[in-house]
Amino acid sequence: MKPKNKIKEFRDKRGLTQVELGQLLGMSQTAISLYESGDRKPDVETAKNIARVLHTTLDSIFAP
Repeated sequence: MKPKNKIKEFRDKRGLTQVELGQLLGMSQTAISLYESGDRKPDVETAKNIARVLHTTLDSIFAP
């Protein structure tokens, strides 16, 4: 079973595309897509950066 996260939900709330979020984080749209789908898990620093850019906390994105 793939891990669940709410990256897409928070990205949509901020009105960002995957490309825009990737640009803000210095990564590709493909990486964002893989994180959102659960096919890839971000490392701790990347997860912190995602939460920061999306103006939320790690728990609100990654908590079960």
